[in-house]
Amino acid sequence: MNFSKKTIGGLICVILVVIMVASSLASCTGAVIPSEPVNDVFAEETESETTVVVKVLSEGEENGFKYVEYDNGDVVVTEYTGTADKITVPASLKGKSITKIGSDIFKRSKAIKEITVSEGIKAIGFRAFGDCTALNKVVLPTSVTSIDNFAFQNCSSLTDVNIPSSVTKMGSGIFYGCAKIENVTLPESISKITDFMFYGCEKLTGVNIPDGVTVIGNHAFADCKALKDVTIPVGVKMIQGFAFRDTAYLADLKKLEDDFVIVGDGVLLAYNGKETKVTVDDGVKFISSAFAKNTTVTEITLPEGVEAIGNNAFASCTALKSIHLPESVTKIGISAFSSCTAFADMYYSGSSDKWKEVKIGSDNSAFTSIKDDNKHFGAK
Repeated sequence: MNFSKKTIGGLICVILVVIMVASSLASCTGAVIPSEPVNDVFAEETESETTVVVKVLSEGEENGFKYVEYDNGDVVVTEYTGTADKITVPASLKGKSITKIGSDIFKRSKAIKEITVSEGIKAIGFRAFGDCTALNKVVLPTSVTSIDNFAFQNCSSLTDVNIPSSVTKMGSGIFYGCAKIENVTLPESISKITDFMFYGCEKLTGVNIPDGVTVIGNHAFADCKALKDVTIPVGVKMIQGFAFRDTAYLADLKKLEDDFVIVGDGVLLAYNGKETKVTVDDGVKFISSAFAKNTTVTEITLPEGVEAIGNNAFASCTALKSIHLPESVTKIGISAFSSCTAFADMYYSGSSDKWKEVKIGSDNSAFTSIKDDNKHFGAK
């Protein structure tokens, strides 16, 4: 019995993330979900992965836990058939050391209240504890290095989680819909707050983002209504679309007298001005969804030094007619100009050949369909 390393669970995960990103972008901006595949220009570039075929060496069951042993050394818990409300996932089963908790093994359990993962287990699989609505306590060991997408999705009774410092990889939507979470300790070892990581955690009041984080993903803290205390490190280079939508933190930023709220390493997170023609301050390198849903701005000029326009940056700017872009821009994200119904002219300081190198994400037809006569190259 052979399995590709690129498992069915992983494929389901990718599909789910794409659907969630696309549908959420649409619902927040009024954009139409594009029929073509989502083109995320900010997706991490990775080397082509060689498909490795692993073979099942043995299968077994002990104390309600089923497992599969593979020839690459992994021993994966694949199913739990017990009924206990307090569970310890053992370090070994029938003498075999467990390396991973597999996908969906506790999903939708209404009975489990506490889970302790034994020392030695290295990975938590896709949606492993998803929809365990009674789960209120999780203890993770220092051996865990990876937590996969949506691992604790909709664990609506979970209030506190301590992610050990050993964790270096955290997937998307890990705490999606965990409405009662109040406190989360994030490890200093991570470099990214992933898409939807805390989406809908309505009682989360504060978060200390580790100093090593450089990226905050789409909707990472969206709909965390009580979230007020946020520390964004100076090394953060990218905050993607609606990362702090409907949070007390963003509401406070919008009360500031500053026209431009710049955080991290040159990230424009909010625009509070009232002008119709806007020139963004020097020093900005990344445009977050700062102008999304602005219905008064008609013209925007970005300074030299802006490297990227993030997802949803100007989405639903229905009065926006023109934009001046510097040659330094290399990427324009998903739905950056979606529903910009008045958009007509693009002024770019570089050459037409240089413009061809700019990567443009999906759902930007208002921008990409500009007539050639309305594309102005070498503009000052």
